[in-house]
Amino acid sequence: MASSSRCGSSSTSSTPPPLSPSSLNITREDIPRVHNPSAEEFLSEYYNQCRPVIITGMLPSWPCSSRWSLDGLKELVGHKQVFVRTNTSSSLYAVGKAYTIQEMKLSEYITDLQEKKKVASNRYMAVVNINQALQELRDDFTLPAHIPKLHRGPFLWVAPKGHYEFMHFDPDDNFLCILSGRKTVRLFSPKYFERMYVNELGSLGYSLQSRVDFKGRTVEDAAHDPSFPLFRDLCYQEAVLEAGEILFFPFGTWHQVTTDEVSVSMNIFCGDEKGEEFLSKLMKPLMRSTFKYWLLNIVEQNRCVNNQFRFMQQQYDEPMIFKTLTHFLVTRYGILIL
Repeated sequence: MASSSRCGSSSTSSTPPPLSPSSLNITREDIPRVHNPSAEEFLSEYYNQCRPVIITGMLPSWPCSSRWSLDGLKELVGHKQVFVRTNTSSSLYAVGKAYTIQEMKLSEYITDLQEKKKVASNRYMAVVNINQALQELRDDFTLPAHIPKLHRGPFLWVAPKGHYEFMHFDPDDNFLCILSGRKTVRLFSPKYFERMYVNELGSLGYSLQSRVDFKGRTVEDAAHDPSFPLFRDLCYQEAVLEAGEILFFPFGTWHQVTTDEVSVSMNIFCGDEKGEEFLSKLMKPLMRSTFKYWLLNIVEQNRCVNNQFRFMQQQYDEPMIFKTLTHFLVTRYGILIL
């Protein structure tokens, strides 16, 4: 039976405690671990409860666990071209504001990591769609019964030691699988949305980023930063993820990940089996503010872009918004809207 947590997304209250004028009141909890749960146990105790958990004992049985080492990837798909984020050591990257993209051979990227070249510490191979860009790897992974419905992915990530990934949330439930290396992850419940100093509406990307920066400092240090006076009176979860472990966390969970040693990981964005059930979950008090802001961000970032799922300013009226967002929700989440 899963233990309760005041930090996790499933805590009984969807409202954070009131701000204390004289105390930071920052509380840390471990992310719970469960060993090789059945799909039924995982779905009932964790997924349906929106409770983050680390799963052990499952990933090592997947072919990708042994085949997708750095050398294995060079042999299997090293010839493939991939897109790599650059300038990832900058202060703007630390808050999700800016980075550039470079196309290069996967083998070149990995070799630079293995040879510890300086340039490698300022790059990050992120969110590479395996089904589209690395099709030779598709047979090394089969979606387990623990994942109700695939939304996007799986995606491959290869990170240098010391890489700091900005705090953000994703618009899907998430499975993060550590194939090699080690990462430290911090999780904050969606109920703290108002305290996360979210980047302004219209920010680019599928995710939404926070301006609260932990790079080179603790959560408690960030809470002392006068730039973030609301970042206090909250509880967060933290864990070191080892190779062979899977972290599940639900939609809207703020997460910040630091790579402790060169790592290869895969993630899967997913949701409930029925799109209507997923949408219903997002409209509950715990996640409603997060989902609303994310949806408005889609509208604002595309207001003046003439493309599919985009808004033109002169079309910014209720019928067009309804039609476009309906199309978006149907294609992304499989939601049936009558």
